[in-house]
Amino acid sequence: MLWRDLTQVTHIKLSLFSRQEQHTLVSTDSYKSCSSPLFLSTLLSFSLPLSLLLVVVSLNTCLVYSTLGVLFHNCCWLLLKQL
Repeated sequence: MLWRDLTQVTHIKLSLFSRQEQHTLVSTDSYKSCSSPLFLSTLLSFSLPLSLLLVVVSLNTCLVYSTLGVLFHNCCWLLLKQL
């Protein structure tokens, strides 16, 4: 369920903040809020290391931007082809 929520947004940027050994995941520029207490407790209950989670989130963001870049390139190419 966690991964489905992360991948259902069109545009997601995630930042990780650490305060006194307490990790909070904050979502900006997204359509779903990832800062709810249920989301945080679910996230913290996973046995995955935090570094692995950051790698997965970074790859997910990279894939979103890559997909948007390809779509933008194709739209520009079609517009220029019609001229």
